[in-house]
Amino acid sequence: MASLPLCKDDLLLGALSVYSTTLKEYSDDHVRLLETVTRLASDALANAMNHARAESNALTDSLTGLPNARSLHVRFEEEVARSQRTGKPFQVIMLDSIISSWSTTRSDTRSATACCARLRA
Repeated sequence: MASLPLCKDDLLLGALSVYSTTLKEYSDDHVRLLETVTRLASDALANAMNHARAESNALTDSLTGLPNARSLHVRFEEEVARSQRTGKPFQVIMLDSIISSWSTTRSDTRSATACCARLRA
């Protein structure tokens, strides 16, 4: 068995372990290949984690952690697509709470209004 850490900068992301039922030990070539694979896998994992974090930040309000107007649009489009795919209707319940600045509330209200207008169409 050989096990190598998956690291990006100083962050440990996981480990890559390989097992063989036929080899008693891995050659230097095997180890070099595994080191190359772990570097590539570490980069890919770190990029995926950063992308997920950025996507989450784009869909939530930084102050409250609640879904924002963009999240409303994304979710609305998902539900429209599901409704079209299944042929089943869906309902929208809109609750509005003023918890942030006027400009944010105004933006969220415009987004909700746009979604509701699309429902009527």
